[in-house]
Amino acid sequence: MQALIFIFSLIILHLPFVSSYQVAVFGGNGFIGSRVCKVLSNIPGCSVISISRSGVPPSWCRDEVWANKVKWVAADAACININDEDDVKKMIGTSHINAAVSCVGNVRPSPTWDGFWGLHWDDQVMRNENGDVNVNIAKLCKSLKCQKFVYVSVSYDTAKALEGPLAGYLDGKRDAEEAAYQLFANDAIVFGPSLVYGGGRFASLGRILETILDSPIAKLYQSSNNALRGLSSSYEEDWVTNMAMTPPTHVDVISRAIAAAAVGSLDVQTIQPRRQGFFNTEGKPIDMVPVPFVDVGDLKMVAEQCGNDESLSVPISSSATAYNNQGEEEEGRQVLSGTPWKNEERDNLPLEGALVGYKPLLYPFPVAAFFITLFQWATNIEYPISNPVE
Repeated sequence: MQALIFIFSLIILHLPFVSSYQVAVFGGNGFIGSRVCKVLSNIPGCSVISISRSGVPPSWCRDEVWANKVKWVAADAACININDEDDVKKMIGTSHINAAVSCVGNVRPSPTWDGFWGLHWDDQVMRNENGDVNVNIAKLCKSLKCQKFVYVSVSYDTAKALEGPLAGYLDGKRDAEEAAYQLFANDAIVFGPSLVYGGGRFASLGRILETILDSPIAKLYQSSNNALRGLSSSYEEDWVTNMAMTPPTHVDVISRAIAAAAVGSLDVQTIQPRRQGFFNTEGKPIDMVPVPFVDVGDLKMVAEQCGNDESLSVPISSSATAYNNQGEEEEGRQVLSGTPWKNEERDNLPLEGALVGYKPLLYPFPVAAFFITLFQWATNIEYPISNPVE
């Protein structure tokens, strides 16, 4: 009898511990998404699936150890048939996830030259790529029995300042938030960053700008500006100034805050509901869904209190279990082992830079340079002055 107990104990001790907590990161090879994958992959017991069109990690992390822990999946979230379970499992690699993060979005200008200055945004394209795609992602995650859904939107002040010029972009964000709230209710958490820097995007400039805008002088200026405007009988909020005076956020800060929401270390009861006060292009008020919303001013606090290594590992370790079922064990191993990309793909990894995909922002420069040159030439012409007739 003692021998049987000894053998049984050995079997139990040698059973592999695989996580039942899987997180799918849509847009996982992007600027923010790849950092979220990095944070999640370093949490013991957490398996990460990165879903993107290319299915390969970005160039900045291709040689890092954590990248081999992530399962990189090539799939277009807009084209996945959520009603076909076999198709979903084939493309995603699993039929169940515990949490999902969507970093999918696009605010890039249209690549085609249009109008006098050339620079323009296609509202319909932006609404599709920010709204329709994320609506499909939310439905897909619901079909995968997802429990938590995290969505990266935009800060309140930025949305208020741009709700006219970039209507398609904000309409898409609104559609995505509505879908997330309808499907997941308070288990959906929305993050509202403003300018995000770090990595290959304005690393030094962003740090300087954050230091300046986070200084007491900058805060005093903004408070004084709002106080003076409040004395006016026709007081209106200066949303452009509020957006411009919002300190940027380092990408590591928001990635840790997002990871905290995904694993459950962020308590939704401590989050304020979505602020209202939006209007459509016709000037009529629009009600936003009351989804838990972490605005840009709370990102650093959430990252420090809920996104540190100790806080992130607690909810995962409490849900880790040992499996003795062969099928469940193999599925866990498949996810935890990751999917290394092929060597021939290494030269075609997505690049990361400040102007990657944003070259149309330079379109107005040659036009402006032409007119500045013409103005300088016209003002420097010397016209002969004839003597007045006596």
